[in-house]
Amino acid sequence: MMKKRYLAIPILAIALHFLLSNLLYFLVERLVLDVFHIPPQQFMKYSYWGEILIYA
Repeated sequence: MMKKRYLAIPILAIALHFLLSNLLYFLVERLVLDVFHIPPQQFMKYSYWGEILIYA
């Protein structure tokens, strides 16, 4: 019984990380595209490099 409860903690952490990172990415994308009027192609290029630097 205890092992099942402890197994849920990493799964919950991974799901929460996925949800929050996608939410943050979406909010930054909306901010950049709508507020700063940067073209979507340029945003995608720099977000790709930013993601590589974060996960490297």
